[in-house]
Amino acid sequence: MSSWNRLQTALADGPSGAVLCRKSTRFGFRETWFEGIHFCLNGIRCNRRGESPAYAEKTDLFATRETATEMIRRCQAANCNVLRFHSMPAPPHVLEVCEELGMLVIDESAIYASWQMLMPEHPDWMEHCREHLTRWVRRDRNHPSVILWSAENEGLNVSALTPAMLYADGRRKDQWSEGGSVPDMSQLETRRWFLLLAAACIDLGVEAIHFGQVEIMDERDKDHAHWRGLLTRVRAYAAQHARRHFILCDAHVPSGGIVHDGRLLLDFHSFPLRIAEVSDKPQEGVLKRGHLDTIYGRSKGGLTPTRKRPSKPSGQAQSEN
Repeated sequence: MSSWNRLQTALADGPSGAVLCRKSTRFGFRETWFEGIHFCLNGIRCNRRGESPAYAEKTDLFATRETATEMIRRCQAANCNVLRFHSMPAPPHVLEVCEELGMLVIDESAIYASWQMLMPEHPDWMEHCREHLTRWVRRDRNHPSVILWSAENEGLNVSALTPAMLYADGRRKDQWSEGGSVPDMSQLETRRWFLLLAAACIDLGVEAIHFGQVEIMDERDKDHAHWRGLLTRVRAYAAQHARRHFILCDAHVPSGGIVHDGRLLLDFHSFPLRIAEVSDKPQEGVLKRGHLDTIYGRSKGGLTPTRKRPSKPSGQAQSEN
């Protein structure tokens, strides 16, 4: 701990000089940026291999520095170098352990939209979100382990879908819950809606968008012409309006990715790693090709939207969904 920079601040009474409050903040320095789809850390290209621990399901793993250290070391043993703490800001001591062990962090807020848990129509909703995001960023902004900020989880309020956006034959209606249906990308209204949302995100400064389970939204178009057309328009809008004139696109890909004429639809592929248990070593796990539906070893290669030579997209693996 002595090797870390610490900012000491104190609030003192003017006349007497007595210290009323004192705070010590640990901080560090690092530089990160993207060159095309490539992530660079302190000037060195760094391929990210991640896992997404769910805080609500594994609170014991986050409870103390000791348990957090054990969890992070296991992830490192599985060759992970970045963790996205799912739908809940990790406790500060967890971020400190990540820094001490060299683990990168995708910091995520507690705004959780799955299963229609958001109520954007509530008069206090936006103000509460604004307050939460402000406090969260101020709390974690000095942690050098944090390389990306995830403002919310699956922020698609699927109850807003209209009949003109659904499958005409009724498939996947109310799939997630009542009113929680899967849209049909072959419907013009669906594509217009996605483009509007993407443009709104880009205007806010968002530089990467997760488009969800793209394959189940495209069951009437196995050639994926509609997704290709939509993302072409999204990228064209980003080229004109995004802060750095590009947008990174990823989605869940149980098939390993979507490729058309040798070209990848997405910049990144997201799907669970499905770490296999070691029966006689309960604290260990291994990555195994073909175990359940793991993405490990199945991420398809091709020409990415921002490259001219074949590659395999970086994996954004996660443990939930």
